[in-house]
Amino acid sequence: MLDEERIDILPTNSRGESFEPDELFIYVNGNKFELGKVKRVNNDETGYFCYYHTGDTSANTPVEYMHKLVNSYVIEKENFGGEK
Repeated sequence: MLDEERIDILPTNSRGESFEPDELFIYVNGNKFELGKVKRVNNDETGYFCYYHTGDTSANTPVEYMHKLVNSYVIEKENFGGEK
């Protein structure tokens, strides 16, 4: 099992993008687009566990469906994974 703080192996998609814990991104699910937040690398290192709502449950997400959000700095407050 991977430690939640382990970031030495970051899965990368075909666009060369990898993601850091707490990074916001766009998840493309068919014709739907969702904002998500990275929790940690998944156990088989093919994607990430990510938050998509304010609860503390995360979903295993393949890195191929994740896209960088280049202007996430404009989001002043978010509470994915619950309040901290």
